[in-house]
Amino acid sequence: MEGAGASIVNQAAELAKREMDSADEEPELPSAIQDLVRRLGGQGEPVTRLHNLNRPQFLEFFPKRASLSTITGWQSQVRLRVLESIASCNTLEILYPGDIFVSFFSRRDISRLTDSEWELVLRRFRHSTVLREIHVDTQLTSGSDAEVESFWLQLGRILNYSSVIELKLIYTRLTARCFLNLASGLRGHSDPKLQSLILYCAWKDSSAVKHVADMINSAPLLETLSLGGYYNDMDDETLGILSQALIHSSSLKEFILEIVDWGTALLLKALAGHDRNRSIERLRLLRVDSDRLGDCLRELLISNPSLKEVELRFLQNRILPMKGKTGETSVLKKLELSVRSKDLLKKGVWKDLLCSMQGNHLTHLDLSHSELDEEAFKDLMGLMRVNLALREIDVSWGKAVQIQEALQQNQKRAVYMSVFREANLTFGDANGGRLFLCGSPRAGKMRCKFSVLPSIYSN
Repeated sequence: MEGAGASIVNQAAELAKREMDSADEEPELPSAIQDLVRRLGGQGEPVTRLHNLNRPQFLEFFPKRASLSTITGWQSQVRLRVLESIASCNTLEILYPGDIFVSFFSRRDISRLTDSEWELVLRRFRHSTVLREIHVDTQLTSGSDAEVESFWLQLGRILNYSSVIELKLIYTRLTARCFLNLASGLRGHSDPKLQSLILYCAWKDSSAVKHVADMINSAPLLETLSLGGYYNDMDDETLGILSQALIHSSSLKEFILEIVDWGTALLLKALAGHDRNRSIERLRLLRVDSDRLGDCLRELLISNPSLKEVELRFLQNRILPMKGKTGETSVLKKLELSVRSKDLLKKGVWKDLLCSMQGNHLTHLDLSHSELDEEAFKDLMGLMRVNLALREIDVSWGKAVQIQEALQQNQKRAVYMSVFREANLTFGDANGGRLFLCGSPRAGKMRCKFSVLPSIYSN
């Protein structure tokens, strides 16, 4: 009996030990979590941006704010394991916080993570040499002002130390304080790498613009700047601060304006005339509808020798009114239009535009996003008979072959005209003739026909 009693005691002790060991063991992670943690740790396909934690398989551990209090025990451990894996990942190139704080149940809720959890996740990016882009495309309406400002302060710290080259803020509507937090981080960087700044509906009111200007001034490598999404006016003082930042940004190559009422005023202050920005080569204007746009563009094209490419899309007013003058453009090389014939033909816009292209240096006309009717197409063909600089015209509507043939003829005419210029000869309209070149290296006899141009080219 004693032996039997001892055996029972031993069995009970062994069972208790196994139960204790089992309690210390970590429960098996769900397969989706296992795969994420493994990839964040460098196994399998590299993770280049924050994983989407809004999928159904993650909502048990990353619910909306109201359910955070229910995250305890094993769920809390799994949640921490994921966040630690994100923090230790060294392959993340894109920081897109929306993958964490935007969900089907709780959009724009920054409070899906606590302050300490955001600190844990974002800490890794502060000294990252891999991170290339920060992209936030939603307004953070949930959470207190302090939580939101703390979040943007941490993003500012990332700008302070990391290798970020693009910052994209869309529909964020940040307060001036949030932009101050971002600007202070960029301003404190000893060697900022930022090359692209995209801001669309990014600030809540114009009081934040001075901090936007500060960011531009603090980015010596900035090449692309895009501003848009504002129908409200901007006061002269704020406009002056922004224009001065553009004037002094000597690295800027591309400037984009989309849906802004103050666009023409800014362009005139920053790009037109003497002592203005002379580094911007590409200007893109999208859905900019202003009665002053035509005069503004004309002033830019005749006073800014740096501007090489202009893109105009979805414009509804007069584009380039010439006021009786033709050929008064700069060294513009490329013009891209996205318009329809019914819009162009209103008030003679199309003919004004074609007149502005006579005798200038335009070599590339992109009409691939435009729709021209037969009348507008004939006018375009007429243009090529007077503008010998055109080398390429992009279209997407069934006239490519005819245009290409016309361009080839244009090249032959360019050869003829080079001979004329070399001989210092000028010619008026003629129906046809025979040209004899004497005393020229190309002296010889050459037949060429000249036809009377349409009336819109009579000048």
